[in-house]
Amino acid sequence: MNVSSSTPQLVAGVDITAIPEFEHLGVVSYTLVKYPEEEVVGFDDCVVFLPQPYIPEYLAIREAAAMANSVRRVQLNSDETLLLVDGNGILHSRGFQFSILSIAPGGNY
Repeated sequence: MNVSSSTPQLVAGVDITAIPEFEHLGVVSYTLVKYPEEEVVGFDDCVVFLPQPYIPEYLAIREAAAMANSVRRVQLNSDETLLLVDGNGILHSRGFQFSILSIAPGGNY
């Protein structure tokens, strides 16, 4: 991975939410935006099957594959993409981190 200190050309965000009435279903939403123009250049919203049970602090086991598939369907070839992923990153109690250029804005921290 090449990490550049330049301004990203593309900014993407991805998140997933479980559907409370259906334990094993969720909705993934991914949006890719050209920066600084704020022009949406790609998106993917889909209902997904979540085969694993909910286990606090182990959401990646349940959700990561579905989010990664959404990113792969839309992602353009660019080393200048910043990915925002809902999560706690290094604030996670077990120090979970992404292996790509990303920011994990945890909601409760």
